[in-house]
Amino acid sequence: IYSEVLGKGKPILFLPGFASPGSMWKETIKNIKIKGESHLISYAGFNGKEPIEMPWYSKIKNSLIEYINKNKMSEVIIIGHSMGGNLAVDLAAALPSKISKIIIVDALACMREVMMPNVPSETLSYDSPYNKRMLEMENNQFKNMASMMASNMTYNSKKIETITNWILEADKKTWVYGYTDLLKLDLREALQKVKCK
Repeated sequence: IYSEVLGKGKPILFLPGFASPGSMWKETIKNIKIKGESHLISYAGFNGKEPIEMPWYSKIKNSLIEYINKNKMSEVIIIGHSMGGNLAVDLAAALPSKISKIIIVDALACMREVMMPNVPSETLSYDSPYNKRMLEMENNQFKNMASMMASNMTYNSKKIETITNWILEADKKTWVYGYTDLLKLDLREALQKVKCK
């Protein structure tokens, strides 16, 4: 993971969604005038950051646990969007004495159940025909797909290009296999372990 730290006070971790940079939260921080030490987190393999080996999601989660422990953080507030919300749940379950509150925006405990009902996680693998097609997609095809996805993610037409560029800046293998990790993720049991607000 990568972090940019702004302000002073109690620690607030800002976790972006899949393929989004930590800097996306600056607009939120400015508009709601958050008081605290804001840690804007970015993930390996996205926004031009160096990729890491798979499995991706579990390494990101473990890096965040290490980051909180290494920086001796306590009473941490986590604000997470989409996949960042999944990570917030995972962190709150793993570090109950250190996390005081989680604020989750547009996250699902098990995305697979909504998108692909009754498909067991064991049937999803990195080595699938779909993933192979995605990895072999030519740049123009990938850009068109990214633009179409981005247009479904916002009502603000001025933001479509920004979101498209975030997808295009991603390491393609991280984008494809990282999404497989997300589809396999099921946090319904982890939710039972969350003790914070």
